[in-house]
Order: sequence, then structure tokens, then C-alpha cells
Amino acid sequence: MVHQFVTRRLEQFLVDKEINPEVVRSVLTERANWPCLATKSAHKMDAMSRGGELLPKVVEAYSRPTRIVRGKDVEADMEVDEASFETNEEKALWEAFLSVKNKIYPGIEVDDFFEASSQLLQPLEDFFNNVFVMVEEERIRKNRLALLKKIADLPKGVADLSVLPGF
Repeated sequence: MVHQFVTRRLEQFLVDKEINPEVVRSVLTERANWPCLATKSAHKMDAMSRGGELLPKVVEAYSRPTRIVRGKDVEADMEVDEASFETNEEKALWEAFLSVKNKIYPGIEVDDFFEASSQLLQPLEDFFNNVFVMVEEERIRKNRLALLKKIADLPKGVADLSVLPGF
């Protein structure tokens, strides 16, 4: 009850400071337990949303894997089997994921998160242009879905990108 009260007060405070309400909601969904970090993140994300191309590109990049795995039978702890990759695009996306994952940690600055995530832009585009996820062979399909689930989960603890425009 107290947590919800403080979160709502912080939300109103940030909106009163003319921070985009969608940005505020996005940040508070994941960082309401850390009001100082949430405030800093909202200010930085708002500035990024007003000028620059990085935020909308990263939001769009995360939207596709998130939408594909939503409603599918993919457990969060499902492991990706590198030996099951059939294409170079799968391998390249996996390598990019591992690189980005190692740079993301609880409390990461939101601009650092978006900068690190930018490494996924080209590999994701190449993957979706050349790889069909929902193939007949269950092992390959589940492996591809597991890879996309791991990518879709990267923003957890930073921001809920699904409430932002372009998602």
C-alpha cells in the first residue's frame, strides 16, 4: 500500500516535471523500488526520446522478439543450444546477445542500456530477414524461441518498453 502510494506520487511528480507519461510508466514499471534511479532514468529516457534515433530504434528492435515469444510455450529458463543453430544469422545474434547481456546489470544507467542494446540492431534485422522462427522441426523452433525470449527479457529491470510508442 505504501509502495503504491510512493510510486503514484513519484509518477505524478515526474509528469509534473513535463516528462512524457509513457516514459514515466515505462521506467516505473521496472524501477519503482528504486525511486532515485527511476527518477534519473525517466529524465534520461525522456531526453533520449525527444532528440535522437537510438531510443526508437532499440524499442522497435526489442518489440519483434517480444511479440513473437508472447503467448508461446517458452520457459524463461530454457537454454539455447548453439549446436542447433542452422544459420549464420542465428550464430551472430547469439554472439551479440552474449555481448550485450554481459554489459547489462541491475541499476545500469538507462542510456548505457540503450547504447549496449544498439549492438543487437543489425543482428536482429539480419535474423528476421533471413530466419524463419516457426519451423516445423520442434527442436529448432524451440531453440529459436529460447534465443528470442532471452533477448526479449533483457530490458527487465530497466524499463517496460512495451508501453512506449513504436513497440
